[in-house]
Amino acid sequence: SHNSSLKQNSTSRPAASVPLETVQSVSQELWNQGLFDPLNSFLQRPGKRIRAELVEWSYRLAGGTGSVPAELQKFIELVHAGSLVVDDIEDGSEFRRGEPALHRQYGLPIALNAANWMYFSAFENLTGLAVSEVRQARILRLAITTIRRCHEGQAIDLAAKVDELDISQIEPTASQITQLKTAGLTALAAGLGAMLAGASSEICGTHSAFAAHLGVALQMQNDLAELTDLARRQGRSDDMQNARVTWPWAWASRLQSRKVFRRWQAELERGERPLQDIANEILLTVESTGKQQIGRQLKLGMEIIQRHLGERAAKEAGMMLATMEKRYA
Repeated sequence: SHNSSLKQNSTSRPAASVPLETVQSVSQELWNQGLFDPLNSFLQRPGKRIRAELVEWSYRLAGGTGSVPAELQKFIELVHAGSLVVDDIEDGSEFRRGEPALHRQYGLPIALNAANWMYFSAFENLTGLAVSEVRQARILRLAITTIRRCHEGQAIDLAAKVDELDISQIEPTASQITQLKTAGLTALAAGLGAMLAGASSEICGTHSAFAAHLGVALQMQNDLAELTDLARRQGRSDDMQNARVTWPWAWASRLQSRKVFRRWQAELERGERPLQDIANEILLTVESTGKQQIGRQLKLGMEIIQRHLGERAAKEAGMMLATMEKRYA
């Protein structure tokens, strides 16, 4: 469990699959320093659990009986946690979930190793699902493909610089990154929930399509929230500092004149204006449109559910979205 301590003691084992003879041959202090303390530090921080909730919702809606298997929830939470640690390293972030980023707290090598442990431990959980070999193979294949594509999206995200791209390429690039990363992971969460419940391929696809739209909306909301925080409170500026291709830039590429947009690009590239000033101008241009686009993605997702699964399913999806909106606003 993410909420229980990973430190070893005389009566319990850590979440890692470490051979007992290996554990006993190395001091407790080394295990804690190298692995268990950083894991505890990160996994016990309060998170939004959006993807875990998607697993639960999809499993229940697809006819799953009883509680959704803990292994599936652990998989999606560990994969997401590992990706956050890696993102923070690659972005040079200072904080995550109200505390220092793991690489700031424990150093880059230990943080990177902990993130890799989370990835492998996540997949280990999938091998413990009580399903047939055929279904487990399908689950593993889908999970591996999705996580591989997430890394492809991250490659584009790291390589693309908004101050270097042609204006016509900014929105397609933002869309591709989001589809491969955030939308891909949310679609995986919902798809696996339905798959584990024994749903047909068509129903699993419907759940995934709905969740993909939710994932796009989440990324749009995250990008807009970071821009707003920078513009109004001089808050987190990772996206702007790293010249990331985000949705506010994508919206601005359509809404603002080429002359002004190119000026923003030049100012960002040369560092000749405070990032807060650039962010404020972009926010004034895109805030209203951004909120409309977030709402549009959610509406498209709801239409998919209603069209393929009916009114009752759409009502449940709406209730889930309303709960998320209140909790994570």
